[in-house]
Amino acid sequence: VWRRWGQGQPLALFHGGGGSWEHWAANIESLSQHREIWCPDFPSFGDSGDVPAPGQVDEIAQVTADGLDQLFSKRIDIAGFSCGAMVGTLSAHERPGRVGRLILVGAASLGVPRNHPPLQVWRKATDPVQRMALHRTNLHILMLASPEPDEAALALHARNVERARYNGRRLAFSTRLLDLLDALDVTRLDAIYGEFDATCDGNLALVESVIRERRPEARLIGIPGAGHWVQYEGAAACETAILALLDD
Repeated sequence: VWRRWGQGQPLALFHGGGGSWEHWAANIESLSQHREIWCPDFPSFGDSGDVPAPGQVDEIAQVTADGLDQLFSKRIDIAGFSCGAMVGTLSAHERPGRVGRLILVGAASLGVPRNHPPLQVWRKATDPVQRMALHRTNLHILMLASPEPDEAALALHARNVERARYNGRRLAFSTRLLDLLDALDVTRLDAIYGEFDATCDGNLALVESVIRERRPEARLIGIPGAGHWVQYEGAAACETAILALLDD
């Protein structure tokens, strides 16, 4: 399932793991004033059907790349959040020349150490209040720097993780994305991270050095005060950064 807003040069926004297009819900109104925005729900997420067998990220990227081929005749710019950065990278790898600007937003799978507490197991919680409390804890551990997530963020997060049928947590701790960066045929690759991104312990200097070792032209913009879900917690600054990277 793909959704579209606005007019102009297309920009695809790819969501993260345990998410849907709603990972970008805070940004669409602003970004659609500058670009035609396209947001997919990846296979096994949101309103889309299940990913084909064997049901891993490669199949998710294959279906997504097929969608890009059907929708766009020219190169398409992509901003991919977290797992969406991996899907965007794999899509570019699958379809050389298909992706123009690729912006990695809070990308994992770079081999960078992360030491945040383990996420709480919520699936066995039958009490709705307890279940929501576990979602709140996980939202703070991984997604947001704020210790008190707002209710809108909590509701969105809970709704999406409970609908997700793919778990890419093991992939996030790998170097899969890093290993693909050298050979990518994209116009340019850049990155945006929140200052306190839990997937890299907030060590943005290390992330930048790791990416630039493979892509010397890459720029990394850090968003002050934001965590991993940087486009929600630092919405205005993240939108400004995306447009600046695309328009440069």
